Amino acid sequence: MKPSVDLRVHDVCFAHWRVAPERVAALLPSGAEPDVVDGAGHVGLLAMRCTDVRPLGLPAVPALSSYVQVNVRLYARGPDGRPAVVFRSLDVSSGVVAALGRVGTGLPWLWSSVRGSRDGRVSGYDVRRRRSGLRARLALRVGERTSGGPLERRLVEQQSALLRRAGRLLRWDDEHERWPLHRAEVVAVDDALVRAAGVPVADADPVSVLWSPGLAMRLTPAPG
Repeated sequence: MKPSVDLRVHDVCFAHWRVAPERVAALLPSGAEPDVVDGAGHVGLLAMRCTDVRPLGLPAVPALSSYVQVNVRLYARGPDGRPAVVFRSLDVSSGVVAALGRVGTGLPWLWSSVRGSRDGRVSGYDVRRRRSGLRARLALRVGERTSGGPLERRLVEQQSALLRRAGRLLRWDDEHERWPLHRAEVVAVDDALVRAAGVPVADADPVSVLWSPGLAMRLTPAPG
């Protein structure tokens, strides 16, 4: 039986920008290449609350089972041509989760002050990194339900992540149902985390902003 992590995510905010494929390529692990759509790569800023986190099928543990996360991700394809995300940073409100995540997955988890809020239809997240003091905010006004366009679905429905560890390209698969999505309007968006991840977006507005009430998912390691 493969090790896995079960969890639920809630109040998920998605913001995506176009970025030059050559800038994406320089930041991907060896063996991966940019997933190019209409001549462009993309970078995503996602914020969410995570609950009921249960590693290895074990019961939920208070220090691990609930936290707030904001991540920066790129979109790539592995050597087999399968699409995947590549995480550039994962800011999380739990120091325990950040430490175990780095050791257990090799992904760039960071223990930060991450807070989520909800005021009517406005969903917001604030981040302050403990070491650098870098601050960022993402806040969206939730609109009508949508099925999403082809590009939006291609971005949000990526169901695996690639990383290189100990000389090997590894893949973590993400099993979940189709995301329930709503259109959203930007209330506040700061691309500081995106720029800190080495992805300049030239202060352009995101090409897509969406919100989801969330869903359940299972993360499982698989060969790259």
